[in-house]
Amino acid sequence: MRPPGPSTPSLWHEVQSHFGLSVAALGRLLGLSRPMMSQVAAGRRPLPAAARLPWARLVLALDPAAVPAPAAGAAPPFAFAPAHPLALHAQSCVAAAGRLAVELAAAQARAAWAERRLAALPRLAAPLRPTDAAPPAWLAQFESEARVVLAESGPVAQARLALRRAGLLHEAAGVQRLFSGDELGHLVDEHEAATFTHLFNPIFPLPLMSFSVSRFTTKAQCQAYLDKKAPDRLLLASHLGSVQAAIATWDASGDPTADLATAQTMIANLTPALTATTDPRERLKIERLLNSYRSRVTNLGGRAENHGTDELLDRELDRDETTGNLAVLDDLIAAVTAKRDALPS
Repeated sequence: MRPPGPSTPSLWHEVQSHFGLSVAALGRLLGLSRPMMSQVAAGRRPLPAAARLPWARLVLALDPAAVPAPAAGAAPPFAFAPAHPLALHAQSCVAAAGRLAVELAAAQARAAWAERRLAALPRLAAPLRPTDAAPPAWLAQFESEARVVLAESGPVAQARLALRRAGLLHEAAGVQRLFSGDELGHLVDEHEAATFTHLFNPIFPLPLMSFSVSRFTTKAQCQAYLDKKAPDRLLLASHLGSVQAAIATWDASGDPTADLATAQTMIANLTPALTATTDPRERLKIERLLNSYRSRVTNLGGRAENHGTDELLDRELDRDETTGNLAVLDDLIAAVTAKRDALPS
């Protein structure tokens, strides 16, 4: 009985998924050109006779007992004081751990189909006809790709990703313990504990706020107000993050004044060269260079004006004001949340 052709959609996708083959890669193994492969995949052409034997090998080598790649665990939920620098660092740790979880899941999936390929080699190499004297030529490429993927995404690579992810989550958990006060005495000595106690106070001293949350009489009123304030808090936190990032990279971004001087020098040198040139093609080249340097001078001029100490101080003032506004808003949100939770259902 001849195995069903690739026009059977479920079998087509099963072979691709089982062995990690794209349509193009499967076409190469079957010896089909890209246009032919596209027509076969779309069901407009039958599978050519020369490709039926390697297709039969792949179908017969499917292993229904193959174990799928395990999914990477989700990062545990953490709750941090939103605007504190250490909290922002911990949040970046959790975000990085999430990205590593995605990388780990992808590596596990690649390694899984590579292992399935290697496990299928004996069945793929077994003669299907008395005239088959040697394994098919495409099998070497099939095996080679699997071994390369295992070297790049196999157990060692997965272990590295898992260790990096675990380290980031452990670091975030340590910050959470410091904020909650748990295990502080086990982590630091008495002098350091006093330092941390000061550190975890609000960055900017604020007077105690009193809010008229007693006027809310139902949970729905409280929740409606919280929903209204959520976008405000998101905007403040986003703005604070962008300002802090700009301050942190202020010096690393370089001073545009030197680049501006270089561009101005190039314009001064190219202008007389343009005047002295009579060749139309050379004049066109020099004019294009001049126009690019003139545009660069315009852009760098604006950057140089906004890169001085005054601008940096304004950014730092913006950071402090936004941090204070965010802290007050968080106190308000906490008061409304507490009132909502205290009201009867």
